[in-house]
Amino acid sequence: MDFSTQAPLAVCHHCDWVMTLPRLRPGETACCPRCGHKLPGQQHTSIQNQLAWASAALIMLTAAIAFPFVSFEVQGIKHTIIVADTALALFDYDFPFLGLIVLTTTILLPATYLLVLLYLHGVLASGRRPRWAKTLARLLTSIKPWMMSDVFVAGVLVSMIKVLSLANLQFGPAFPAFCAYAVLLLKSIATFDPWTLWKIIGDPADPPVDLAPGNTAATQGAAGCARCGAIVNTTNQARCPRCGRRYIAPDPRQLQTTWALLIAAGILYIPAMVYPIMITTEFGRASPQTVVGGARLLAETGSWPIALVIFIASIVVPIGKVLALGWLCLQAQAGTGRNAYDRLRLYRMVEIIGRWSFLDVFVVALLTALIQAGELMRVQPSPGAVIFAIVVILTMLAAMAFDPRLIWWSHEK
Repeated sequence: MDFSTQAPLAVCHHCDWVMTLPRLRPGETACCPRCGHKLPGQQHTSIQNQLAWASAALIMLTAAIAFPFVSFEVQGIKHTIIVADTALALFDYDFPFLGLIVLTTTILLPATYLLVLLYLHGVLASGRRPRWAKTLARLLTSIKPWMMSDVFVAGVLVSMIKVLSLANLQFGPAFPAFCAYAVLLLKSIATFDPWTLWKIIGDPADPPVDLAPGNTAATQGAAGCARCGAIVNTTNQARCPRCGRRYIAPDPRQLQTTWALLIAAGILYIPAMVYPIMITTEFGRASPQTVVGGARLLAETGSWPIALVIFIASIVVPIGKVLALGWLCLQAQAGTGRNAYDRLRLYRMVEIIGRWSFLDVFVVALLTALIQAGELMRVQPSPGAVIFAIVVILTMLAAMAFDPRLIWWSHEK
């Protein structure tokens, strides 16, 4: 049976609910009636429009890389950087891990995403099936959470406010180009419909013929694939026949991975707050600065809004994610079925805001690249930034490892 015959049905991968998809008009989206999750596969954006957004984003990225980004001048000493210098400076200071994070999340992964998107849609628009289509489609899904150009722009603005009173700053043509690229990338991500793409490039899936809406898929011997939207017959299939993703039934034992990541993040959170993330030198005097110290310094200089942003993104969010995910794990293990919808909302919030904790990492990268005036004034990274970056990565991985279906699994019990 071709999946197209089952098009009216879909399974929510947040709560496992089977539902009938309504016929949507342009601009409308379908949401799960049980948990409110917005379903992919309901976009009305044409391939041509998606090609246009991706092409525009790639053009702006090229311009952002090629031209000067920002200039710094103090006491007649001027220093100009390009975007790539924010990563290369970290390599120069023997912090390759941080340099790799900045380079991959702001340039390499987004560029890969856009190029793959252009290739797939370009070939599909010509009526042909792309080579390595499934591998490339899996790649798009894998790298999506790790693209952080918008967070980098916020980091640039925070950095500029930090040094505005110390030196003259001038934005180059690459800065507006990078801002435009970040916006266009977000638009390209928002209009990309992975489920529709998989329907074109994937193999047919055979869901149970008696699958009915108004109940969970698991109770009917089926499961919804979160990657491609296919409905998998779990009685005789261990992997999704369309995209090859392995089916994993909701099981509290899966929480062991989430717990391990959360415990590691919680342990490292303390040194991440205690150790300096960068060292500022002014007139030959070195001054270490921690995450907390950076927020306090901004508040003391009158930049309360920026200090609040740093405080929330870099201090509250990481430990808040650890506590929130830990509480969700405990609730799932205890089989507590109360307030399932509220717990799912908490999970979604944790999943969305976690990436913004990279704000301080980008601030360190930009200041390290830009503020280089010898003993007069310079900024260099410190090991605390590495620990902090690891904490953020661990909390993001923990959120990815948590299966939100367990919230409703305990609710059903």
